[in-house]
Parts: sequence; structure tokens; C-alpha cells
Amino acid sequence: MFILWFSLFLEFSKADDFDDYDFSDLKKSPSNPYQYKQQATTYSWNFRAPVSVGKGGSCDIDDCIAESTSTYIMGCHCYGTVGSEKHKILADDKGIQFTYEGDDDGSPKSFVYKLICSKDENQDVTDDGETLTVVQEHPAGCKKSPDPKDDPKNPKNNKKKGLSFGSIMLIIFSVLLVLYFAAGMPLMYFAFKKRGIEMIPFVFFWTSLPRLVIEGVKVLISPCTNKARGFEEMK
Repeated sequence: MFILWFSLFLEFSKADDFDDYDFSDLKKSPSNPYQYKQQATTYSWNFRAPVSVGKGGSCDIDDCIAESTSTYIMGCHCYGTVGSEKHKILADDKGIQFTYEGDDDGSPKSFVYKLICSKDENQDVTDDGETLTVVQEHPAGCKKSPDPKDDPKNPKNNKKKGLSFGSIMLIIFSVLLVLYFAAGMPLMYFAFKKRGIEMIPFVFFWTSLPRLVIEGVKVLISPCTNKARGFEEMK
């Protein structure tokens, strides 16, 4: 069970890696993929999608992502399958590297696709017989620019927001409370000759306030407690 949950976690993490990228311009039709010709050999590949150009050999599978055909050598060679994809983010967010594994009639093959962040579009293809490596420079390899409204570096988003209505009311209440005691207590002391706790204006109201609140609550909830206390419901 732990292995299952861990595998699911890795899959979700893998999907989340691409939230900051826009690959909408990269994927092509299987019958019209990217191509590169080197002498008599033609290499075809797609972005995270299969190709269906070559016929015969190891290319006769549904999810071949990169293949090569030659005018000298009959047949087609597949370098990897879509389902074998592995990827990693390159250092300093320079791009993403995708790796695919394949089997060319018993011979192991691999396809390495490096998507490099660049404003210009260029590509370089190398084949050492076992691994086909494509280095493609493309704007899609760059992380998407953040929305100006959400960018903390945007000066327009650093404007100080005004106080909320609740904050304003709290400040007003605090000021009035201070004025109430600052003006009332000297008045009670000098004008009415009060001392001690009696210097507080309307001291009897404030001391009886907790009891008044409790009695008010009892009045509000009394319809729900009358039966429990043995009172009969009024009709």
C-alpha cells in the first residue's frame, strides 16, 4: 500500500513540474513530426507524442516517439516509446530533458530530447548508433512569466491597502474609551468629590453589566429550557 501511494505521489509530482511551462506549440501531428536529414538518414520525432512516418522494423508500434529511416538500409529504427518517458528540470531552469527507452529488434535504443529555454528556435541532432539526442532551443523551454497582478516584484502590487471597516471602528472605539476615562474620572474627582472606584463614570452600570448580560442570555434561551425546568408552555 505504501508503495502504491508513493507511486501516485511521484506521478502527481511529475505532472506538477510542467505547470509553469506552455507546451501548446510543440506537439505535432504523428504524420507530420519534426524531421532532420543527415546524408541518407532521416530522423523523425515528436514532442511527448508518437510519430507514424516510417514503416517496418521496430517502428511498427503505436507509441514510437523517435525513429530513423535510411535510403541505403531498408527498414525503420525506433529509439523510444512515449510510455517510457522520464524527465528532469535542468539546472538554473535552463530547460527540461526528456529521456525515452526503446528496443530495436533486440538492440536497446534511447531517445534524449533536451528542450532548452531560448527566444530563438534552433535544433541539433546527434546519433551515436544507440542514442538519438535532440537539442531543441525554443521559447517553450522557458518558464511562463508570472501574471503581473500576482508578481510581488511588480511595483503596482506593492501599494499599501487602506484600513478595513472593522479596523477603523476598533480605532474609533479605543479612542472614545480612552477619552471616556480621561475626561470622566477627573470630572468625578473634582466636581463630585468621588474617590476610589467611584471615580469611574457610571460605575454601577459597569459593575452590573456582566449580570445584565447573563440575565439577557437567560431570557433569550428560556423558551428552550422552560420544559426542562418544569414550567408549562404558555398558550
